Amino acid sequence: QFFGHAFFIFLMIQFIRTIPVELDEAAKIDGCSRLGIFFRIILPLIAPALATSAIFSFYWKWEELINPLLYLNKPELYQVSLALKLFLDTETAS
Repeated sequence: QFFGHAFFIFLMIQFIRTIPVELDEAAKIDGCSRLGIFFRIILPLIAPALATSAIFSFYWKWEELINPLLYLNKPELYQVSLALKLFLDTETAS
């Protein structure tokens, strides 16, 4: 879901559009292939956007409560966030 989420695709495309085209052209002149341009120039430059996507993805999965409740049937298997929510909620009885 990390690569398929629309927000992350939009974030990456917008970030890559800010990279100057001159960097690609200079790498082509130096004899770098398209794959080499991506791995040697583009990928290191989009590291902040990748880190942002990883942080958002982790946070959104951390806050998700409905899927663990649907799929996990033992309280011992709950995520930490879900276990804390159930522990702090006085209305819930396990």
